[in-house]
Amino acid sequence: MTQRIDRQGMFTGRVLDYGVKTASSGAVALSVHVEIDYALIGGEWEDWREFEFDAFGDLWVVGKQGQPLEWSVRDLAKWAAWDGDLESVAKGSWTPPDSVCFHVQPNEYEGVTRYRLTRFVDPEKPAGGSVSGLDLDEVKPLAAAFGPALRTIAAMVADDTPADPPKKAKRKKQATPKRATVPPGDDGPADDEIPF
Repeated sequence: MTQRIDRQGMFTGRVLDYGVKTASSGAVALSVHVEIDYALIGGEWEDWREFEFDAFGDLWVVGKQGQPLEWSVRDLAKWAAWDGDLESVAKGSWTPPDSVCFHVQPNEYEGVTRYRLTRFVDPEKPAGGSVSGLDLDEVKPLAAAFGPALRTIAAMVADDTPADPPKKAKRKKQATPKRATVPPGDDGPADDEIPF
């Protein structure tokens, strides 16, 4: 009998079930259920099959404004062999790979924390961060279109930065009260030194 994952991390496992889900906002997600086989612990994959953990997640592919969420679709296509067809999910004809790599993150709702699958990632670089970057060939046209404006803004910020960082003001040392070199007499404090 499987049990729900109770911590965040990076895992590999098998997609057991999936479906299409919509939100009241109009957003659309692929809802997935995975069984966890391995956990990335200290840079090494540990076999967790004996624990029989599973995880669920909603991978949003269309935002509430009706726009495709490119990074999510890209992850699903690249790492879970999804062809972008919602009907293939609804019909059950989508065939994810035998093993997928994914992130699990905490999700708090009404004071209850649940751990949810948040995205599929590259199994060769699972610890490469949660941001999926574009390939150099995909970035070149973006750099050509936006590079001059981006560099201009960055240069203006650099020009506003002082060449030498301001020096920290030195704190003046407070005078240390001198300690008495002669111990007080055995008679106790004088009358004008008594605080009460």
